[in-house]
Amino acid sequence: MSKKAGLVGRNLARMRYSQQYFSMVMQMITALGILTIALGLSPGQFFGVVFFGLVFYWLFGYFIDKNNIRKADQSQDFLQVKQQWKTMLLEVWHEIKDEKKMSELQK
Repeated sequence: MSKKAGLVGRNLARMRYSQQYFSMVMQMITALGILTIALGLSPGQFFGVVFFGLVFYWLFGYFIDKNNIRKADQSQDFLQVKQQWKTMLLEVWHEIKDEKKMSELQK
């Protein structure tokens, strides 16, 4: 059960992080578009600039992103879900112990 709690927390954090990642990529494409217009480049050159910008970001941003995902794993959402699962597991554990005691008393 605790593995499941960890997966739920990580998925919540990564989903939030992936939305931030998508937003950041869109902002970068917009910035490159404005730069392309300012430099007076053609649409074909714009796609070249965007392509090489994304490749550059992927090459050098990969390590930064990897670190940010690790940070997201320890985010508030993850810790809150983890605490909820711990509480639930403790309640179930106490119920099981109570049932064992009751069954032993009935014997």
